[in-house]
Amino acid sequence: MKDYFVGLKKLPFGFRLLPGLILSLSVTNLLSIQKMSQYIPNYSFYFYLLVFPILFISGIFLLKLKEWARMAVLIISLLASIELAISVPHLIDNAHKYYIKEFMNIEDHLEAMMNSQGHSINSMGETGLLNKDFYVSSQCGFVEAGIVYSFLLYFCSIFYFTRPKVIKLFKN
Repeated sequence: MKDYFVGLKKLPFGFRLLPGLILSLSVTNLLSIQKMSQYIPNYSFYFYLLVFPILFISGIFLLKLKEWARMAVLIISLLASIELAISVPHLIDNAHKYYIKEFMNIEDHLEAMMNSQGHSINSMGETGLLNKDFYVSSQCGFVEAGIVYSFLLYFCSIFYFTRPKVIKLFKN
């Protein structure tokens, strides 16, 4: 495996992995923030609209061993964990409502399409192709998986970047 250097310092694998995950989280969430705005509270939307670009920039500068980037990631991880813990019930409830409404829109479009072709929506529903509970629970499952992934990443960041060996990398 190729060695990565910042100046003359060799970075450990965990140190390269965590900034990569931070960068992927921030980019993914920045690209999907409009979709998330459908079911996250307004205060969360603006919080993350501010936090994700800062997290992205900090992720880049972590690889350059900038102490301010380490502190920024620690502070953001702590604040985002608190914000996420506060908004989880609201987030899941809104996601559930959003996906029920989305399912109803899909069902309406399918019904119009089936009627235009001379078929009944009931015949399609009986085959199990339209299952509201399955659709809503699977979509909400993606939201819940994102919540778990975010919590894990925030807690791993806090744990990893407060380790003495890692702090020493930034002090040299």
